[in-house]
Amino acid sequence: MPSSQIVAAKPETPEGIMMSRQEELPILPVVPLQDMLRRYMDFVEPFLKGQEVEEFRKENLRLLCSKATVSHSKRKLQHLLSVDISYTRHCRVIFRGTADSQNAASLEAIKMAALVVCLDGGLADAGPYEVAWPRQVCKGGPNAEYGANRWWDKPVQVIVGEDGGSALLYDHTAFDGTVMARVTNHCYDY
Repeated sequence: MPSSQIVAAKPETPEGIMMSRQEELPILPVVPLQDMLRRYMDFVEPFLKGQEVEEFRKENLRLLCSKATVSHSKRKLQHLLSVDISYTRHCRVIFRGTADSQNAASLEAIKMAALVVCLDGGLADAGPYEVAWPRQVCKGGPNAEYGANRWWDKPVQVIVGEDGGSALLYDHTAFDGTVMARVTNHCYDY
């Protein structure tokens, strides 16, 4: 076929085929730099030794004092655990202050965890598996049935469904592809 007769295929939507389902995906807010650095420090601290902790803290302080700005998303995913961080801190203070000392120990263990395992029930979505499972992983089901089973302040969530489906949901700010590939392989091995 002569090159003058080659016609490029038109995308199915104005934005292209890859963007055709974009509106169905949850939109999470961009985490403010201060909160992101605090979360990152909480995540890496168990892996650091002695002087490394102090060096990371100094670097975090340098980044906080920088003039970098990030525009924030106006839309927020309405899940129980994705509320304003100050509200989450307030709830944790209340739990720690109760007579049950197990609450404080449990919250500290959760805070220091490098990742969490979320055990979900069966698929709540009657749609095709290729659509239903990603929807359950990313937002806890079509109506967030398992939304309270997600720990949005953790950088890695290993999600295991009752039907045997599994996935890793992770915060891209703390990982690059190489690191996440090794973490994924490790999680699937165990």
